[in-house]
Amino acid sequence: MSTDAADVSAPAASAPFREGLFTTAEETRGTPRLIGSRCASCGALAFPRRVTCARCGDIDDQSEILLGPFGRLYTFAVVQRAPEAFPTPYVIGYVDLDEGVRVFTQILTDDSSSLELGMRVELILAELNGASIPPLTTYKFRPTRGGSIQGD
Repeated sequence: MSTDAADVSAPAASAPFREGLFTTAEETRGTPRLIGSRCASCGALAFPRRVTCARCGDIDDQSEILLGPFGRLYTFAVVQRAPEAFPTPYVIGYVDLDEGVRVFTQILTDDSSSLELGMRVELILAELNGASIPPLTTYKFRPTRGGSIQGD
């Protein structure tokens, strides 16, 4: 795999890919989190944060909540062809967060053959692949270190 997943961190001077998607480790005591919403009417969770609930249609009371940082790999694909700015191969997939929200994301791994459906993954912040100037930070997931982490 072309992406080294061993020690990934967002560049210090990097701006977020989009404001309001995630918190940094500094903002949440060492662990980045995704910013989602919870509907006060029906309790549905969503990511990214929504103005209107997709389940019940409520538009008045969507509260901000922090999601993650752990989940399970639901499915994935190895991308072999992409625009020139995105080095291949890389892995994309869906992660089911422990809170029940399914998130589309890039999966960082040194070896895609080691990925297994249902394996534990953790949220990290890393530089967005491609030719973005200035560099941009986004959320990604990688297999948890040591296997059994929170919820196993």
